[in-house]
Amino acid sequence: MRGLLARCCLAAVWVLVVSVLATWRLPAQPLSQDATVFARRYFVAFPRVVENTTDPRFPPALDRQFLLFAYSRQQGTVVTVTPTQGDTAITRTLSAGTFSTIPLPSSAPMEGYREISNRTFAVEATAPIVLYCYVATPFGGEAWTPIPVERWGMEYRAALLPSSLLVNVYSGSAEQPVPKNTAAPGVVILLAAHDSTRVILTPSDTTIKADTITLQAKQAYQYTAPVDTQQVDGKVPQREIAGMLIQANYPIGVLSGNTRQQANPMVAGITGNTCRNMMFEWLPPTEQYGQEFVYLPTQDRLSKPPKAIPPDTLPNPAPVRATEYVRAYGAAPNAQVVWQNRLLDHPDTLWIPPAGFREVPIDTFAQALRFVSASPMQLMMHSSATSFYHDTIQVAEEKKEISYDTWSPYMVQMVPRQQWSSFAPCIAPTSPPSLEHYVSVVTDSASVGRVFYRQGANGREYPFSFNNGSIPESDLVWGTMQLLPGETYAIRGADSSARFYGVAYGVRSGKEFKRIQRDWPTEFQEQMAISYGYPLAPMRSVNAPGDTLEVVTEAIGCYDLACRVRLANLRPSGLQNIELAPGAVNTKLVMGKPSNIAEVLRSTGAEFTVTVADTAGPAHATVVITDRTGRYWTIPYSFTPTPVELSPPDGVRFGTVRTGTPTERIAVIKTPPGRGIRVRQLWLGGSPNFTITGTSKVIPAQLVEGDSLVVRIKAIIPEPVIATDTLNVLLECARHTLPIVATGASPCMQVNSLVFDTITSGEYSERELRVCNNGGAPFTLINPMGGKVLAWSSPAFSVASGALQALHGRVIQPGECVPIVIRFSAISQDTTTIAAAARVWSDSRECDSITMWQGTVVPPPVMTGVGGDAAASSAGDLTISPNPSATELSVRFRLQRGGQTTITLADALGHVVRTFCQRSLDAGLHQFTYPTEGIEQGSYFLNITSGAWRGVAKVQVVGK
Repeated sequence: MRGLLARCCLAAVWVLVVSVLATWRLPAQPLSQDATVFARRYFVAFPRVVENTTDPRFPPALDRQFLLFAYSRQQGTVVTVTPTQGDTAITRTLSAGTFSTIPLPSSAPMEGYREISNRTFAVEATAPIVLYCYVATPFGGEAWTPIPVERWGMEYRAALLPSSLLVNVYSGSAEQPVPKNTAAPGVVILLAAHDSTRVILTPSDTTIKADTITLQAKQAYQYTAPVDTQQVDGKVPQREIAGMLIQANYPIGVLSGNTRQQANPMVAGITGNTCRNMMFEWLPPTEQYGQEFVYLPTQDRLSKPPKAIPPDTLPNPAPVRATEYVRAYGAAPNAQVVWQNRLLDHPDTLWIPPAGFREVPIDTFAQALRFVSASPMQLMMHSSATSFYHDTIQVAEEKKEISYDTWSPYMVQMVPRQQWSSFAPCIAPTSPPSLEHYVSVVTDSASVGRVFYRQGANGREYPFSFNNGSIPESDLVWGTMQLLPGETYAIRGADSSARFYGVAYGVRSGKEFKRIQRDWPTEFQEQMAISYGYPLAPMRSVNAPGDTLEVVTEAIGCYDLACRVRLANLRPSGLQNIELAPGAVNTKLVMGKPSNIAEVLRSTGAEFTVTVADTAGPAHATVVITDRTGRYWTIPYSFTPTPVELSPPDGVRFGTVRTGTPTERIAVIKTPPGRGIRVRQLWLGGSPNFTITGTSKVIPAQLVEGDSLVVRIKAIIPEPVIATDTLNVLLECARHTLPIVATGASPCMQVNSLVFDTITSGEYSERELRVCNNGGAPFTLINPMGGKVLAWSSPAFSVASGALQALHGRVIQPGECVPIVIRFSAISQDTTTIAAAARVWSDSRECDSITMWQGTVVPPPVMTGVGGDAAASSAGDLTISPNPSATELSVRFRLQRGGQTTITLADALGHVVRTFCQRSLDAGLHQFTYPTEGIEQGSYFLNITSGAWRGVAKVQVVGK
């Protein structure tokens, strides 16, 4: 930001008990041109396209296009186009220095006349952009440069030509006739950005009564001039409402022009339809009117040659544009317009009637003209239509053809010199493809060689050629360059003094054919001529003397700079905006009066506070105050906090703590090197999970160099959540913060139940009890009753005394398991199953602490069987190997007699789990091998029955 003229430096060292006041009257500086050429918010609407009927044998071939061209100097600017009604929003991300084309739906135009419409589009961008609107249809085209919403005004003068009539070449049928004439009215479109916007339209023609329209935000209205469709167009003039006064109670946007016009009523043609084009321009409010303008003539193939060359001596005579027009609209009654060019056959001064206009035809050769007025006004340039007649020719037997080539007009704002800019982009549309595109630019002669153009975002810059020379009786020069469709061009002055005005425009010829034959209906064929023109985006500011700003600043405490600003001149233009300039660090702007920054617009004063965003870090910023004339003032702000060292530097982190259990950590406040500090206050952010339990010094505390202050913080987390808070340390002129984090978690004991092997007298079986912590916090094995940590109810189970003592006080961490070996011993020789409940005691009651144990005792096995009349074998005759077995059993036994034999495997309760053999065996020695796959590990009994003999052996199945 240039020239920080108002310096109110704030030294943040001690708390200011008494406020310090400072008052300035600041001189204004010109606002950077980007601030008035570019903007972030637009609101647009498109006029209805008036169509005439055509010969159904020759329908129009062009597409309907309603386009927005958006340009940003910043990479990644996001533009969102939000329809007020119907369609979904459109989003585009812009590349720096290149236009992005945003097509709108074919339903974009407003339909009804003199009725409120919601067919509007809000355009919002994340960074400032330039926006152009473009229309191309089978029935005409046009372009205009919308004014940003914040630059709208409350008073306008309508700029348009009288309405016209279109001739319908297709008369329809007897049942559905088509009227001969179709009305193509002059239109004024009103757009509102505020609810309850009341607009009054007062025509200069007292026979047309004034209208009052009330609009809500994002609504629009198409006001039309009266149209007499019964007259023969061109013979009797239509009603004129140009210069109509438009006034509103809130700022509005205004777009005005003609739905179809030719501007030159003397142009010949069959129907005149093809040379009538849309002619629209976005209007500046009266407060943006100026007093010096330049008319830039259309420089295309139809440019009129110098008068010194007689037209009849030119080879291959071609059509020329005979006349173009300038219309002047005064901001006040009895305004006068003066042009300085002796080539015009008119007096130098013309008065403009109240709520009216003055039209100046320009029929010289293609020469730019300077217009100067004694009072502010609005000037519009109108191109004009022309046609070229081809001789009637015989195209077939008894068939003649009459044809014309036609060219149509466009309309463009003549931007006052006060609002010329030193940068503006432009683009030529790609549709329709046969358009020829140009840009004409004017600047002062001192800027020749200092105005450049660039094609594309990264193209090379070249000096713009002011090839058309000087403008008579002025210090200005001008030139014209042809544009390539779809390419982005940027025109730039070397500095803010190299300013220019430019118009981008395009023309496309049309054709009319009439074919007459004796025995067939007459054929009509129309191809509409299309043209467009728009001013390169100018500065948009109020045309008034620069304001004087009175500034009162008050330093409050260590952080705040309270500001009161007031425009001190007699007739202030009003404030435009108050904001922090780009590059602000750790600073925020807090509005007081008005409370909303949007309400600053047009106000004459405001109150606000500049303050630090985070008091732990330094801050600096420049407040920029702009008025509506394009001037600005600056107020600097800076803040340096009292430094301190906080430990741990990343915050007080408790980690995982057990829910409901108090846990303490410390934070340390250390003095920075080379200085002492005063700790005024300590407090937490308000979480109920944390408290400050003490400090090493009484607060407030003065710490000398090298000293430190210890703060004890306690956490009690009642449930498993992540709890956070902030330790706030208030020094003389800084508030530092240290985050506090603790994660509450609960322990969860899980113990397994045990099923032991079946045993006999004198045997035992062991299993492993696992005490696990499946929770998020540790627990301790301890019996609050003073007994053993592990208690059970049956003497058949035991634990080694040393192992039991080692459990007492053992802390089990999350995810950890502690093994305990439990032994089951036979205490009976009878078959019995023993079950017992055991409990593991700890300081946690979460989850499961009860384990169930079960074991079975059976009598010793009988190894010798007696049956029938003799013994079958002895203990040595029945052998099993391997035993224990993991995969298979090898069974060997001897039978004294043959017979039906069954071999089974049974569990301790006598349930058969596997039958190995069930068939007749001979007497003698037998050996079989049986797999144990699928049999659970444990103790089993192998039973062999053959006739009256029975043999039993104990088998142990183990895992692989």
